[in-house]
Amino acid sequence: MLRGALQLFTAQIFRLVTQTLYFVLIARGLGAVDFGKVTALISVFTALLPLTLMGCHILAIRVLARHPERRRAIWGLGLLVTVGLGTLASLILALVAPGLLGFAFPRLALFLFAAGELVLFGIMVLVNGILQGSERLDRIARALAGLALARLVVMAATQLVWGLDPLRFSLAYFVGTLIPVVWILAAWVRPWGRPALPAGLAEASRSLRDGLTFSLSSVGRGLLLGFDKMMLPGMAGLPAAAQYGAGFRILSVAYLPLQALLTALYPRFFRRGGESFTAGLGVWRRAAPLAITYGAGAALLMWLLAPLVLPLLGDEYAAAPAALRALAWLIILQALYAPLGDALSGADHIVYRSAAILGAAGVNLGLNLWLIPRHGWRGAVVAAYVSHGLLLLLYALRAWVLARSERREAADA
Repeated sequence: MLRGALQLFTAQIFRLVTQTLYFVLIARGLGAVDFGKVTALISVFTALLPLTLMGCHILAIRVLARHPERRRAIWGLGLLVTVGLGTLASLILALVAPGLLGFAFPRLALFLFAAGELVLFGIMVLVNGILQGSERLDRIARALAGLALARLVVMAATQLVWGLDPLRFSLAYFVGTLIPVVWILAAWVRPWGRPALPAGLAEASRSLRDGLTFSLSSVGRGLLLGFDKMMLPGMAGLPAAAQYGAGFRILSVAYLPLQALLTALYPRFFRRGGESFTAGLGVWRRAAPLAITYGAGAALLMWLLAPLVLPLLGDEYAAAPAALRALAWLIILQALYAPLGDALSGADHIVYRSAAILGAAGVNLGLNLWLIPRHGWRGAVVAAYVSHGLLLLLYALRAWVLARSERREAADA
């Protein structure tokens, strides 16, 4: 596990560098107004992706951790769902998203942008879920590094030759995602053999029902992280959305090494959680000190280095350093609740986890509706801290109840 986590961490460091360059490139190339639009759309895609996957990427981790012989079946079902629902969602978004979000964006560009994320990247997420369940973290590391590099190279070439506008950005995003996906399918997936479907309709229905439960948790997380960026353009203006989006983008990049650790641990939560919640919680207890130490160090570093954002991005992003400093400490809350939520999922308490995260997302929505018109992006910061803190509280309460219940049962036995 540690070797796999180190491989993922190394890949995430590479992604950290490439995504920082990518972020600076598109922020400067698009300008604050178009970058604000792109930030809002990415938030929409992040929230929708688990639904277009129907949770098959997480279901794959559970299946491979417990029943590795079912790989071809979960691959076939996931591929059918991801391509079908991803294409449908991309078409719908191209028609309705600009009107809902309150800004103009070319429909062809929006379709390409959405398809690059919901179809192509969705396929990569599904493959990575299967690899994660098999604990082939070395391949996940290479896939993520290849994706980051391909997007950066294609986007940089587009900016250098033609310059970036919404259509060129979307086309470059699509091509930059297509290249590593084709490579992964040819190099790693082809030896799996033909994708298979579940043996019957009843089995497929059970799988999709479980997958939908997993997807609701991921959708809730996407909404929790995305409501603010969806709402800021219409309620506070595109410049404010760009400042906040820049700060949040840096926070997301800083989260990558922590994500590498959680990716390595996730199959073990399912394996140990299948025994008992307390066994799964033991994985969290061992990981928590490292996660919290990293979160605190990353928060402090972001706070100290925030003034460097302005020279990197330009004068259009004058408020971005303040936004980053305000958001920096959010990573500590993420370091606390994310592995605790994985422990709940691993012990098959996914319904509670989904309800908790959707509840926190609802609180985030309500606070953003109230605070953004009055305080702009600073109101969104307050909403983020309150809702993430609530999620940590809900997870901790459930973990305490479950652990106490299992201790009593063990004592009675």
